[in-house]
Amino acid sequence: MRTSTVIAAAFVLVVAPMASAATISVPGDQPTIQAAIDAAQPGDVILISGGTYDENPIIDNKQNLSLTAKGKVVINGATGDDEDGIRITNSSGISISKITIQDAEDSGIYITKCDGVTISKCTINDAEEDGIEVDDATRINVEKTKINNVGDDGLTFGSAGDDVFVTNSTATKVTIQGTQDKGVQTNGSGNTFDKVKVFSTEGVGIRVAGGANTFTKCFVKGTDGPGVIFESDGNQFIGCKVIRAGDEGIEIRSSNNRVEKCKIVKVGEDAILLNGDGNTIIKNKLIRPSDDGLDVNSDNNILEKNTITKAGDDGVDLSSRGSGNIFTKNKAIGSFGFDLEDGSAPGSNTFKGNNFKKTN
Repeated sequence: MRTSTVIAAAFVLVVAPMASAATISVPGDQPTIQAAIDAAQPGDVILISGGTYDENPIIDNKQNLSLTAKGKVVINGATGDDEDGIRITNSSGISISKITIQDAEDSGIYITKCDGVTISKCTINDAEEDGIEVDDATRINVEKTKINNVGDDGLTFGSAGDDVFVTNSTATKVTIQGTQDKGVQTNGSGNTFDKVKVFSTEGVGIRVAGGANTFTKCFVKGTDGPGVIFESDGNQFIGCKVIRAGDEGIEIRSSNNRVEKCKIVKVGEDAILLNGDGNTIIKNKLIRPSDDGLDVNSDNNILEKNTITKAGDDGVDLSSRGSGNIFTKNKAIGSFGFDLEDGSAPGSNTFKGNNFKKTN
């Protein structure tokens, strides 16, 4: 992740009338990938023959351009001076597929001020910063891509804390393993993450700092920090799994998020920690958390049909700060402490049809 703040700027892409598309072979027609990019016109395909390429290609102000590998293509990013493996700027309609990028001295792939970029079936290994970093862009699609052993975040859609956003973008079947910070970071809205897998991060598995994002069937395992943190409103986390997070399974610090049909197993603290108001937690299975199953420290949440099994402390811990919450048909089994520890004022929360055998 870049340490300096990127200033978002409007940009205009002027697209000339498209000539007949051509296929440019590397190294047949052009000796390097960069030379092929520089020579390419809108609609061209750059076909890269198998081999290792000691360069750091830059795609700037290009439209409707495709780079694809023919055989095993490796870009050795260590040849640059603190450069990205591939850098894409001020461009639209860019596609990169079946390329391995290794040892980049900054991010494996960096995308900024772009509209419509697809990264497909690529592999990023051992980047010193992020695996794939996207800033100030929209309609970015990362699919069937592997990110391994990077020095910062695995996949970044917008930098948290900066006014740099990524919108209406997708990550599908992306596998991230071995990051020194977060697996996934998103700061923006309308982004979709489907079947993204995160393993062995030194920080948070998934950090959500932008609103109205959707996560479906994602998988997080073996994080040193929390599995998932929500710091923004209106996100959905559906049908996902969090296993063996070192801290909370899911921590919610914001409002109007929905966690549904998820499984959270053997995490180091609470399975779900609720510090934000107005969230919906429904039909989740919370299994063997080291602390509480549901730790509720906020107001006006809906908690329905959740099952907590063998919590290390309480199945549900409702603090004195919680009011206006509605608990319906939840069940706690085999809690080491109470199935329900209710520290709230009498009558300040609603309980309907729950199965809590041990209460304080």
